[in-house]
Amino acid sequence: QFSLLVAVSDDAKFELQKWLNNEENDKFTVIYNGAKLFSYFERTYDYEKFKIISIGRLIPQKGFDIAIKAINEVRDNVESYTILGSGKDRQYLERLIEKYRLEEKVNLIGFKENILHWIKKSNLGLIPSRYEGFSLASIEMISTGLPVISSNCIGLSHLNEFPSVIPVKKLSHIEIAESIKKLSKTKLISERNRKKSSILVQKYNIIEMAKNYDNLYKKCFLIKV
Repeated sequence: QFSLLVAVSDDAKFELQKWLNNEENDKFTVIYNGAKLFSYFERTYDYEKFKIISIGRLIPQKGFDIAIKAINEVRDNVESYTILGSGKDRQYLERLIEKYRLEEKVNLIGFKENILHWIKKSNLGLIPSRYEGFSLASIEMISTGLPVISSNCIGLSHLNEFPSVIPVKKLSHIEIAESIKKLSKTKLISERNRKKSSILVQKYNIIEMAKNYDNLYKKCFLIKV
C-alpha cells in the first residue's frame, strides 16, 4: 500500500501504473529528474563529417552496440564517435569496434567528470537506448544546443518537444544510420531550433526538481505552503 508514488517521467508513470495494475491517477505524480544544465554553445557545423557523442553506462540498456553497428554503415559521414562511460559491456564493445575496423573512429573514453569538455567537441548527440526511465544525458546535451538523434523508446517521449531532436521511430542500426545520412543531406536542424531547444530544456534543472519535491513533502505532511 502507498499514499503517493513519484515517477521520473510520464512514461515511467504509465509503466508503473500498468505494472501495479493501478490506474488511480491521484496516487501517482511525475517529478522529472533535474540535470546539470549548461549554457548554449556556438558550433561550426560540418554536415559531411559528424563528431558524434553518447554518454552512459556501458550496459545493454544503453544500446551502444547498436550505435557502433550504425557507425559502420555511415563511416564516411562520421569523423569520430565518442562514448563516455564505464560498465560491464566494455570488452564486448571493444570486440565490435575491432570487428568493424572502427578503431580510428570509435573511442571508449570511460567515465569523465567534465562531460561539457567532450560535448563541446561534438556536433551531434546520439541516444540509442533500448529503454530508459529518464535520460539526463540527453538534457545536458540539448542545453548546449547540441542536436540529438534519439531512439523513441519508453522513457524518452519527453524529447519529442524539442525541435533539435530527431527521433528514430524503430530502433535499429539501419534506422540510426539512415537518420545520420538524412541529416547530412538535408541539414534539418537549424540554429534557431537548436537555440529554442536550449531554452525549452531549462525546466529540467536541479533547482526546479528540488522545489517540486519540497512542495510535495509539504503537501504530504499537511504543511501549509
